[in-house]
Amino acid sequence: LLHAQHPLSVPEVDIVLIHGLRGGALLTWRTQLDGEEGDLVLWPRDWLGAEFTNSRILSLSYDTRLSGWTGPNRNLPEQATRALKAFAQAQLGQNNTPILFCTHSYGGLISKQALVLAKSSDNPQWKHILSNVRGLVFFGTPHHGSPLANLVNHAFFQSVLKPSECVVELFPGANQLEELNYEFRRIVERLGIEDHIYCFGEGKSTAIGTWRGRRFSSYLVPPRSADVGFGHFQLISGVNHIQLCKPRNPNDSRFIRICHIVSNITKND
Repeated sequence: LLHAQHPLSVPEVDIVLIHGLRGGALLTWRTQLDGEEGDLVLWPRDWLGAEFTNSRILSLSYDTRLSGWTGPNRNLPEQATRALKAFAQAQLGQNNTPILFCTHSYGGLISKQALVLAKSSDNPQWKHILSNVRGLVFFGTPHHGSPLANLVNHAFFQSVLKPSECVVELFPGANQLEELNYEFRRIVERLGIEDHIYCFGEGKSTAIGTWRGRRFSSYLVPPRSADVGFGHFQLISGVNHIQLCKPRNPNDSRFIRICHIVSNITKND
């Protein structure tokens, strides 16, 4: 829990943060104010919490493994099921409080899969959560896969690194991802929240390593994959995949857009 409304009041909105692979419930959402060295802020708590004082802001933590050698090897439905259990335990959407998901990278896939699972479930708590979702923000979510999955599909990496399930699932054009998009779009249309779907894409490649003194970089989630295909899409120039979910200051267009969505959600509900 990053920010809570007054203990005697009902929150106007539940904002749920979901980080990506190798991210963290706090680490992912820290940013350096205007790039100043050492001046770190946790922007959802420090800026969004200040802007919407009667909101409840929660950040989900989950296992993020790139290799199957290093620990539990959970696939997307398993991750989404664990997320739904955590949401239910946190009483997300209680008293019909509207819900906004704000996600980075793989975290966006977890949010989509969770909604699809809730739709087909008989669990009344999961159904209630789904019925109160009013918007989703995706920072660099690989809706159509990531080119890095092509790399780890090579026999050498398969045997040495043993890519985790979540990495293998990101193969560009994978049927699972396209089916997930299809089901997610049906949910968005049924809830009538297409205007509150916002995708941000990276406008700069991300350094991924060096080999024999040569640096390599890549778009971890190219713009065509970061765009879910409906709602709104904005390319953020000069920002790589890691920086994408880190607004530089409260005047950053990314933060302003999120505030606009929250304002609309609370006004309509």
